[in-house]
Amino acid sequence: MVELFEHSGAHIDSPVIEDPVQLAPYRDIGSKYFRNNFVKGPCFSVSIEEDTKIKVNANYYIGVDWLIVGQRYLYVAPKINKEAISNFTETIEEEDADKIETCEQQPGHETFNLDYLSMLSQCMHHPEVSKELSELLHIDWAAPEIPIKQEQDMLTPLLVTQFLNLLKRIVKKGLRKSYYSVEENLNNRIKGKILVGHNIKQNVLKNRLTKTYCRYQEFGANTIENRFLKKALQFSIAYIDNHSELFGSDPNAIKQLLNYCRVPFEPISTEVDEYQLKHIKPNPFYAEYGEAIRIGKLLLKRLSYSISKANATELKTPPYWIDMPLLFELYAYCFLKKAFPAHGVVKYQYSTYGNKLDFLVNNEATKMVIDAKYKLLYASKRIIHNDIRQVAGYARLTKVHSDLQLNDPTLIDCLIIYPDINNGMSLKDFSIDEKIEIKAYKGVYTIGIKLPLKNNENSVSSTL
Repeated sequence: MVELFEHSGAHIDSPVIEDPVQLAPYRDIGSKYFRNNFVKGPCFSVSIEEDTKIKVNANYYIGVDWLIVGQRYLYVAPKINKEAISNFTETIEEEDADKIETCEQQPGHETFNLDYLSMLSQCMHHPEVSKELSELLHIDWAAPEIPIKQEQDMLTPLLVTQFLNLLKRIVKKGLRKSYYSVEENLNNRIKGKILVGHNIKQNVLKNRLTKTYCRYQEFGANTIENRFLKKALQFSIAYIDNHSELFGSDPNAIKQLLNYCRVPFEPISTEVDEYQLKHIKPNPFYAEYGEAIRIGKLLLKRLSYSISKANATELKTPPYWIDMPLLFELYAYCFLKKAFPAHGVVKYQYSTYGNKLDFLVNNEATKMVIDAKYKLLYASKRIIHNDIRQVAGYARLTKVHSDLQLNDPTLIDCLIIYPDINNGMSLKDFSIDEKIEIKAYKGVYTIGIKLPLKNNENSVSSTL
């Protein structure tokens, strides 16, 4: 759902501007692409209709960005109009028009509020899925900040959710211990190295001749990386205490996660020099630390390193976009991991000859090429032929046949996973056997999965 706002935060409709001078800046906007990746569709595009009306088209991304810097911005919320499901426009071949089953028109404009944080949390439960989330978010730190209301903030809850789930994995494994430097003014003893300058300033000039200011090494959990994580955790605590209602349909879930992470960090200090984080050596056994520190840095930068910003009802945010097709793809990955739990059965982003398959499933019972499409149109039983041609083309790749150990004439099954708000399968009930074959194609199937929805007065609830 797209909303336009003035710089002051006042909501406006798609404006009609008759003055050519005022209209000129909109002609130069064109399209905005996610990470300047022109292969995927744009985050949004702007066009001029009838030489007076500005039309803004959103794609499969959510976020906030400037239309005209300092004057007007747009906000794309994770909401789905129920009527839009049946009115969703896609290119459909005329020969199939009489075979298309469409959703019935519903009175009113009932809105689904998509719980994207629950989708993220589910992805974070699987280490092999969560490691693919690094490309989910794009933040334009160089652009001027945009004033928004706290309830419009989707960036901070996402960062907090991702950070706490990484922290949970660290806590479950145990905090990393190593040697770290301690500076202390010791009484009647010397340990490690004497810091001459500090010792003169703190002791000699003050006639404290029995004290010596030293730096020495200790072994324990109070390391520089754990101190930084504790600092980011404090910001998360402050934000959740003030804005727990922003964390999906079950705010208690994020509080339980917070309480799980809080206790092991109680004895850890928060005195940290972020410059020292650059010199941390990675440890394969503690692989989560690198990503947790990266997300922690984004979180602190987002809150301007001021914990008071976590309490604000209005704030300024850098322009950002969240890649919902990627999030849905990884969410579908969780469903496939549930259906095929054995290691190595589901291969993600299988690459060959410049092609990237979303998923390749290979075990004795199932050999299948799978594509995840974040398109609501499939729920209305419509056929998008280009998608079918794409997944069928993947199934004809020589390397795919070779890895599946199939003879050349064998027809490989293809599956398209799509979001179905009303009739999709939940994670608990998901079974690959419930797939439905597309009658116009041999060996091509679809299956709908349910998306989590926020529980509020304007939305329909759904659970995993």
